[in-house]
Amino acid sequence: MNPSSSGRADEDRLTRTLVQILAKQRMLREHSPRLRTLVLGSSYGEHGFDPAFCPDSFNLCLRLLDMRHACALYETVAPACPRLQSVVVFHAIGSGSNFSEHARNMGEVCAALEEVFGLGLRYRTPHLLALLEQVRGRAVGLPEDLQGYAGFQPHLLKELPRDLASAATRVAQHLRLSKRTDGNLSLLRILLLARRRGHRVIVVTPPARSDYVKLALEPGRRLLHDLSRMLFRDPHGCPVQWINGFDSGEFDDGDFVDCDHLSPEGAGTMRLSLRISQAVAPGGGGAGPLAI
Repeated sequence: MNPSSSGRADEDRLTRTLVQILAKQRMLREHSPRLRTLVLGSSYGEHGFDPAFCPDSFNLCLRLLDMRHACALYETVAPACPRLQSVVVFHAIGSGSNFSEHARNMGEVCAALEEVFGLGLRYRTPHLLALLEQVRGRAVGLPEDLQGYAGFQPHLLKELPRDLASAATRVAQHLRLSKRTDGNLSLLRILLLARRRGHRVIVVTPPARSDYVKLALEPGRRLLHDLSRMLFRDPHGCPVQWINGFDSGEFDDGDFVDCDHLSPEGAGTMRLSLRISQAVAPGGGGAGPLAI
């Protein structure tokens, strides 16, 4: 690809990202007065949570949204949601790392979030600093794409190019990310903020296809043990529930569009969304791990 073609592709991707995030912001503005459950996370939640199965909920998940940006979104939007009771956080094997700023060719997600939501985060990556300047004022006048509902945009997910990387490649990528723990510190900050605001937190470890689980099982269980210790032993004081779908055995390989993402309109997403709905309902269970 020549430099001019590459530049046009970057511009197109930036514009599409802005349109998507603007749509989420406008939908959120409509739902915020009655919103009771806010769902945050990366593409795992973007694919794996359908608000149709959970009354008064909103899917604010976005590809490559790490815990740092999830926390900033929670801080930014929660004050406008007076009836908010529960915060659901998708936390996968690689979520211990705050990676969004450094992910290759994905700085436009951070830049677009800053432009649309005004998160107030500071960045040091030269490429991202340039994108922040490039995106300034670009959201004005962009067309609305309000297909979908309550932040759930399955039509856009169908249009995304599928990651055809093997399960082995994906597991290796995620285990490399897991060596950093700054993302867990951001998750801890979410718990502290939730305690202050009187919100419950439900952490969801998403399921994966059987070949991914087989390859990641032993290191994955060690990482999940560390996550469990942080959720239930650290003195953050926030009531937490944990839905661990990673090695639950409750999902079929046919539920996935690739080795680690549920099909957004499939039976697996319906099953996980219903389980989340049960967890956030009154009497949905006390603090601690929950079965799928």
